[in-house]
Amino acid sequence: MGRLRLALIDMYNKVPNEGMRCIKDILGEVKEEVDYQIFDLRGEDQLPDTSFDIYLSTGGPGNPLEEEGWEQGYFDLLQKLWEHNLTHSRKKYVFFICHSFQMASRFFGLGQLSQRHSTAFGAMRVHKTEEGKKDPFLSVFGDTFYAIDSRDHQLLNVTQEQLNKIGAKIVCMEKIRPHTDYKRAVMAIRFSDEFFGTQFHPEADAEGLIPYFGVDPQKKGIIEKFGEKKFNKLMKILEDPSRLNMAFRPIIPSFLQYAIQALTKQEEPQN
Repeated sequence: MGRLRLALIDMYNKVPNEGMRCIKDILGEVKEEVDYQIFDLRGEDQLPDTSFDIYLSTGGPGNPLEEEGWEQGYFDLLQKLWEHNLTHSRKKYVFFICHSFQMASRFFGLGQLSQRHSTAFGAMRVHKTEEGKKDPFLSVFGDTFYAIDSRDHQLLNVTQEQLNKIGAKIVCMEKIRPHTDYKRAVMAIRFSDEFFGTQFHPEADAEGLIPYFGVDPQKKGIIEKFGEKKFNKLMKILEDPSRLNMAFRPIIPSFLQYAIQALTKQEEPQN
């Protein structure tokens, strides 16, 4: 059996970012087993077909409820991959990050997507749910951990009835904020054994983000938007690997190894 094929769906819409570099670094760790191809969905209207083994859909800017023209094709792809998994023993594996996580939640009809009262940005505390404490992709973390968060929208009010329809489980929630009346957003969902998504950025690495955030124009832009106190807090956490999953960013590698091991055990021909 040859190398597995991964479709990397670029949702950044041509906006400069560190996410793609981080993802490419992670994929470099499995280059002996996986070949990948990038599809610029929002910038070039590129969309993979269903012949790939693994799909990784990136974060990106924008409102997940706005229509830009690419959404239906993306939803059609997710529908085909989901239906494939219902009828084939050789599964398709999909990981959603941030904006893609919001789009997947919209596709599956989970909860309520809404604009936050203010932008969430920085190294934020994330809490595992009871299901999350048992999830293999999160097993290296304690009940709470830090992750990079950057979003203007959030997923709220996911009901158990909605989850039961597709067999999904919420595995992470936003930090507990007893001093406010705001509801906590959903931060990660296991949609199925093969579909997994995070609202935060599990691809982020402290080693790359420290120099990226520490120089202009990024530093100046963060301070202007969020204040110097927020910037200093972010850098302090980035510089303390004991507090941040980015020191070893295990979630996507765990997903990849899970998919690789499952796929290499089977020889069912691709459709």
